[in-house]
Amino acid sequence: MGHADQLLLSTGMNLLAAWPRRIKRLFLPICLLLGMQGLLNSLWSGLEVRPVIVGSIISIPGLFLLMLTLSYIRGPLIRAAATGALFLSNYAQFTFQSYFGRFIGTDELRLAVANPTHELLASAMLYFSTGALVATLATTAIYARAMYVHRDGDTRIRIRVLASAALIAWCALVDTALPGQRAYSPVVAIAATHLRSGLDLLQALNQPPLSREEPPSPTGSRADFDVIFIVGESLRADRFHPGAYRRNISANLTSLRLPHVAFSNVASDGDCTNRSLPLLMVEPSQPISANIFKFPTLFSYAKAAGYRTSFVTANDNEWREFIDPHIDFLRRNLAASTHSEQYTFSNDDDMLPVIAGIAQSADKHFMVVESYAAHWPYSDRYESCPLCRRYLPDRTQKPLSFSPESHREIENSYDNAVIYFDQFVDQLIRGLTRPSLIVITSDHGESLGEAGKWGHCSAGLQQMWVPLVFIATDAIVARAAAFQELQEHRDFPVSHANIFPTLLRIFGFQLDTLTRAYNPDLYSVRPEDGARRRVLVSAIGNTDSESVFRYIANGHLLEDSEPTLSGQR
Repeated sequence: MGHADQLLLSTGMNLLAAWPRRIKRLFLPICLLLGMQGLLNSLWSGLEVRPVIVGSIISIPGLFLLMLTLSYIRGPLIRAAATGALFLSNYAQFTFQSYFGRFIGTDELRLAVANPTHELLASAMLYFSTGALVATLATTAIYARAMYVHRDGDTRIRIRVLASAALIAWCALVDTALPGQRAYSPVVAIAATHLRSGLDLLQALNQPPLSREEPPSPTGSRADFDVIFIVGESLRADRFHPGAYRRNISANLTSLRLPHVAFSNVASDGDCTNRSLPLLMVEPSQPISANIFKFPTLFSYAKAAGYRTSFVTANDNEWREFIDPHIDFLRRNLAASTHSEQYTFSNDDDMLPVIAGIAQSADKHFMVVESYAAHWPYSDRYESCPLCRRYLPDRTQKPLSFSPESHREIENSYDNAVIYFDQFVDQLIRGLTRPSLIVITSDHGESLGEAGKWGHCSAGLQQMWVPLVFIATDAIVARAAAFQELQEHRDFPVSHANIFPTLLRIFGFQLDTLTRAYNPDLYSVRPEDGARRRVLVSAIGNTDSESVFRYIANGHLLEDSEPTLSGQR
């Protein structure tokens, strides 16, 4: 069933839920009839039928109970608030389904709570759907009509309480019995999602915190230089050398005079920051939800090798997955567990003095720098750099919706943001005063309208190709980091999964002596190792939700997946 059919099915169910009493006795048969129609549509389209059948059936009781609850609401203010909540929940669900092909899950709600208000408003502007708006207005009007149905005053409280309790119980039952199934009714789906979020929170409070495993001491000698690992945001591989893009928007990285190696065929660990970055820092095996909090991080390995460690980030995520006492110096954009919009770093350039101060410390240092330069709305990132606004027309101050009609402005804005990142990296390198190895990649790529995909977190192929560049501040560092070996492998199909073991080798660890099995490093990877690279897709939010893996093979995204995370990805 296509997205439009699902929207029509949901709207039809909601319509029946609010029709007059003489129609309500036909509510269940008509909904079942619509479910059968959805089944026929899915068979005609050749799509999987089980989610259509189950999604239709589990929505029916929830809609009926919700209708009973709303019909006993009294007071104009309460009705207005309920109507507003219904509008927002339906619009969020319909819009998310329009762009990502599924309803909002627990992780998206958590991410929405963690994000500042202006980011949410920008998202609403970018991910705008006329079809979703029309469906939402119709659905909200139907629910509003249900709230104004006259009932006897002495029974309304009892029925409202019973209906609300039954609705919660039904959502809990559905969520427990079918945790991966999405109801086709947005209101039922979001109610079940809120309930799951609360249950997860209660379960987490009753569980003891996981303790991080300590890595062994390295058996080899650590590199005699600093290591700076820069993780960009939403950077497409084709915008960087050796990509063949019509604009030279990464001029500094393209024309480097320092020794460097640029890989040409690199896949990310995921299509979302909240998936790919923790995997870059921990590189666990299944189950991710437990092991990512348990296995040693890059910081703990570096600490065991005698490095001072630091993490500087312009992102606003708290990163519970890998931030722990193994990080000697932590400078994040927002204080942990706060919702303040007082940013430490208003842009990437604000990180430069902090980075320079850390890099000048006496000890050998391992530093991770998380950029935010090319995240949408793209113009927010380069407003502090007038020279970066090279391609016009773009869109500043006010975000532009993702749509084919706005493609030129969106692409210009994105390219300007990449220019800003390129200048940020150039200034960072110029500020280094000691021998250093700089490793640059991105958390994921970005879709700019290809196959109807925009932004990231929607399993678009362009969201999974990222740059990877190794830069040495001098020839001695290049020799010590074995750039000649890296150069021989620069065109091999590799992935994020090869970066973690490569850094361990630079730290002085021998992979075959570790208790944890990691993927091949970039020095020893073979072409056949990357023939099928695993990517974690369509999973916004924290890493304790269901994992969805796909493969990249021969330049295509394959649908098949496996339940484990072992082996080359």
